[in-house]
Amino acid sequence: MSIDPQAVESHANKSLLAYLPVRDLYASFAEAIKNILDTALISNSIHTVQWRAKDFDSFSEKVSKIDPDTGQLKYPQPLQDITDLAGVRVITYVPQTVRDVEDVIRREFNVQERLDKDAALLGSGQIGYKSIHFLVRLKDPRIQATEYSRFTPLVAEIQVRTILQ
Repeated sequence: MSIDPQAVESHANKSLLAYLPVRDLYASFAEAIKNILDTALISNSIHTVQWRAKDFDSFSEKVSKIDPDTGQLKYPQPLQDITDLAGVRVITYVPQTVRDVEDVIRREFNVQERLDKDAALLGSGQIGYKSIHFLVRLKDPRIQATEYSRFTPLVAEIQVRTILQ
């Protein structure tokens, strides 16, 4: 049984109202992750490190998604269920540097999950988007520092890819 479109719209509106007051926190978190990576990657040849908090339109679109298997909302509790509210993208010049960046990410952060999009997409017949995604939290003792303590419960997604991908 599929969910009523009005219920989806109501869910999206309520979710957006919940996201509005915390979006700046996610933006600050993403920027902090970027700054940590900039410092840790100073000796690596990196094309760019970008950060963002999920914008309101993307957030609304994502919270409105229906799980094709259940016909229900894919993200019933969006602030807990959506893991890319804070996002960082590291773009390298060559594949070897991607492995070096992964080592830095594992050293600097608590990695909750690693997903190789290349392998996942090759299996589904899609072409073109190849990257490694990490869900991370800040590590102790960094999280104990005053400037980082407000990020304790947050998770960020870090995408790593080469410039040619």
